[in-house]
Amino acid sequence: MTVELLSIDYLNGQLSEKALSYLATAIPEHHRVGVGQFVVAQRKLFNQHAGDLAAVLMALEQGPAELNLAQFEIAFIEWLRENGVSSSRITQLKGAIRIKRRALAEGSFYDSREREIIKGLEVEKAYLFGRLTWEGQQQALQIHQSKGQLTLQDLRQLLKAHQYDPKSK
Repeated sequence: MTVELLSIDYLNGQLSEKALSYLATAIPEHHRVGVGQFVVAQRKLFNQHAGDLAAVLMALEQGPAELNLAQFEIAFIEWLRENGVSSSRITQLKGAIRIKRRALAEGSFYDSREREIIKGLEVEKAYLFGRLTWEGQQQALQIHQSKGQLTLQDLRQLLKAHQYDPKSK
């Protein structure tokens, strides 16, 4: 999959036609496509290994208190940042772990079908699912049930209307 940098709505929506025209002539097409390919490859690589990163973070969180793994976790996260993993990706990992742990916990208010759906969500989807209000989560689960899957686009659309705000408690 290739993405041309200036065709990305989020970016080109910030610019006038004149500015877009300038950038189209100032940045050769192969570089605009190259940037898009890099972003796509980076996202794909993260998605392929997010489960590995999440497994390490879960093991650190669930370790016995006497092992004092919190310091290792801090050092591990800092090492990830120094090696190019963005803070937002680390936040996604932690958010995905939190929603999955909540869904799978004994006494969870999710039924067994819902637990299986949540357990199977990829990291980015689980993170977005966890940012939804209860009503938004129920709508997401209904979408999954009707379509057999839940896309990032579905979740982002739901977030527009049902984003959880911790300040509203």
